[in-house]
Amino acid sequence: MERESIDEIGLHDIWNVVVKRGKLIIGVFLISILCVTALSLLMPKIYRGKVMLVLTPGTLTPRELISITGKLDVITLKHILPKTHQLVNDIKLEPIEDSDNKFFVVITAKNTGEIPEVVSEFIQYANNIPFIKDHIEQEKERRLKESEELSRSIESSVQMLKTYEMLLKEGKIAGVIVSPVESYKRISDLKIEKTNVEQAIRNLKGVEAVGDLAISERPVAPDTKKNIAVTSVIAIFAGISLAFFKEYIDKSRAGRKI
Repeated sequence: MERESIDEIGLHDIWNVVVKRGKLIIGVFLISILCVTALSLLMPKIYRGKVMLVLTPGTLTPRELISITGKLDVITLKHILPKTHQLVNDIKLEPIEDSDNKFFVVITAKNTGEIPEVVSEFIQYANNIPFIKDHIEQEKERRLKESEELSRSIESSVQMLKTYEMLLKEGKIAGVIVSPVESYKRISDLKIEKTNVEQAIRNLKGVEAVGDLAISERPVAPDTKKNIAVTSVIAIFAGISLAFFKEYIDKSRAGRKI
């Protein structure tokens, strides 16, 4: 019974202090909310852009690329993005699970129009990494040789077909030994294959974007609602603590006067 009465008295005293110092608690709460809201509105708005990049197989894995770039601090960004580093608030490389050649680049900036430019410069930087650049040059050289061989095969096939048709007209060949239809089809197939190889050479890149660049329509920072919510909780506790502190000071002064 004695313990219960002590608890009841304690809660009653706490409630009396809260009621007595209600204006102080409310004042601390309102001032804190107004200050945080004003600061949130005055702070520059930050937007986020996210795009998936793919590395050509045989070059690097995303984790290897991340280890090469290192921590993307201010100094590193100046090296990686000499033209656009001042436009970036932050940039992160995020590997994709179960993928050995795809990763996300996440960029935060003050202006949505600057994000595509940053992505473009980062891709340019990645494509100029020596290991990736050398691999692409070797692959390009291999495919150029393949294209040259196809060109020679096409030229040879066309020449053989012309010679065969000429000999056939002159009667120097009896009967149809080679089907002209099959010969034309083979030449057509070779030309298509050569076109595909040439297109592959033009599109040959070490790193390229996959899909569209997604840019947030609304700013991701500052998060005004979250800031107000957190501040509200802190302000209430701060106001109550200040109320008890003031109550303690007033009682101390009153005791001294007595």
